[in-house]
Amino acid sequence: MEFFQVGSVYTTNYYNFKNDPNPLLFVFDSDVKYTYGINLNYLDNREQKRMAEFIMKYSVILGTLAMTGTLLYNLFLRETPDLVDKAYRNYFTQYLRGYMVSKGLKEREGVVDGIPQEVVREFRHPAIVYLNRILQPDAYSQEKAQLEEHNERLEDSVHQKTLREGIYTKIL
Repeated sequence: MEFFQVGSVYTTNYYNFKNDPNPLLFVFDSDVKYTYGINLNYLDNREQKRMAEFIMKYSVILGTLAMTGTLLYNLFLRETPDLVDKAYRNYFTQYLRGYMVSKGLKEREGVVDGIPQEVVREFRHPAIVYLNRILQPDAYSQEKAQLEEHNERLEDSVHQKTLREGIYTKIL
């Protein structure tokens, strides 16, 4: 049975759906019977951005704590009651399948407390791209710097090739 990590975001398929067969779920809690969270699909772009910024704000504080579903729910209810009101849902865990697309509130690298942690998969939803970018700005800065360096080398190579071809053309 698959359980979902508290404080993370998953893209899922829900086989017992009424409205949304593919919840994009920020998980508050998950056990054998139920998984609780905020379905980001029920939020508009502005609200998704607000949620991402809220997660960023609290990731530093909560990233080192043992989080519980109750703690997260109460925090979100206090700070963003409109988002909870609009998008909080509970699902039967047995009908949910999915994969992690953002670590969300907690940094989970490798093994934590002897338990192997899930790998975050790339997911091109604008809210998730934004969330992952603000949660790991150094990684994105490094990726951008590597891309710029690659582009500069490519431009130099093209420039050198153009110069060589120009010289050969003049010789012929």
